[in-house]
Amino acid sequence: MNTTFHAGDVLVIHEIGGIPGAIEIDPARIAYKHKMPMDWFTDQMPHANHHAIAIWAQEIFNHIRKEAVAPVPTERREIRPKKRYIERYYIDTFLPREAWEKAHKIGAVVMNCNPFTRGHRFLVEQAKKQVDLLIIFVVEEDRSYFSFEDRFAMVREGTKDMKGVLVVPSGDFILSQSTFPEYFIKMEDKDIVQNVEYDVTMFAECIAGPLGIGYRFVGEELQDPVTAEYNKAMHRILPKYGIQVVEIPRISEGNASISASSVRAKIEGGETHSLEKLLPISTLQYLGYA
Repeated sequence: MNTTFHAGDVLVIHEIGGIPGAIEIDPARIAYKHKMPMDWFTDQMPHANHHAIAIWAQEIFNHIRKEAVAPVPTERREIRPKKRYIERYYIDTFLPREAWEKAHKIGAVVMNCNPFTRGHRFLVEQAKKQVDLLIIFVVEEDRSYFSFEDRFAMVREGTKDMKGVLVVPSGDFILSQSTFPEYFIKMEDKDIVQNVEYDVTMFAECIAGPLGIGYRFVGEELQDPVTAEYNKAMHRILPKYGIQVVEIPRISEGNASISASSVRAKIEGGETHSLEKLLPISTLQYLGYA
């Protein structure tokens, strides 16, 4: 119930009892059809080992492939989090309430940090100079070169010496697969502006409002057109909600700006000897290069 659905999405529900209009798949019938042995199961039919699950998954996929229809881009079921949910998720779980309540100027930066570079560190340093409390939302979707667990740890290690900087997971409503899927596949489709605006508006109304965020900091984007479109949307939308957008120039190493993509390229190319120019010591140590 806390997920946003787009036209063309497929929802598979494990449910006892019929749902009007849904395609029903009987696991017992599939088990009989494929002559599954009883030792694949425990106490009841859906509780099975990986052999049974693989067969059920294939049968579900076969039904989806038959029944799939062309998505209608303009359709969207919007589900937005309640203010109390945001407070409970972020403040009660991750943010020290006392520090949050005392802060007069609260800023935010949303980072994937794949991995955490000197450029990310510079952005955080510049942003913190302008606010009392800076919240770093680390993108929680696990669709990157480095896992969320590793990215989160690198950001936390790379900023732990900075007072007034808090590192939290982004959750389901900031740069997630539900709110802005194009970010993860870097696809410039015809729905990108609509989805960008949806994600930015969601942040303004459902995240920044309850958390008292008045500043959104972002790194200058010169290469990635999807991220560039996102930055444009922030400049266009957030000021309407009283949120100041501050774009911070990238820092460079040699003739090129420091980017996470250049770091990944060097790692894959075995050029780890040159990473110290691109990564802070905390990331080098975390990745085992120092």
